[in-house]
Amino acid sequence: LRADLLPFSLTVRSRLPGDRYGGRGHRKVKKLLIDAKVGLWARTKMAVVAAGDDVVWIPGFEPAKPFRIEAGAGRCVVLEVRECNP
Repeated sequence: LRADLLPFSLTVRSRLPGDRYGGRGHRKVKKLLIDAKVGLWARTKMAVVAAGDDVVWIPGFEPAKPFRIEAGAGRCVVLEVRECNP
């Protein structure tokens, strides 16, 4: 993710009604997951990474377009998902 476009902190949370992938004016998260054929049960358990109200990344998907790193963009933030087995 492009560090220069992100706030100081990111939030990992469940998706909320009306979430958009990349912020206002971008694709709805619900539609993105349905089109990717992610089942309802899996959608309810998925985490999203948000910068304020903007969903910037969903594990298993490319980062939202406005936050994708480009060659020569400078600093970046690398996120990794690990499965935890209690």
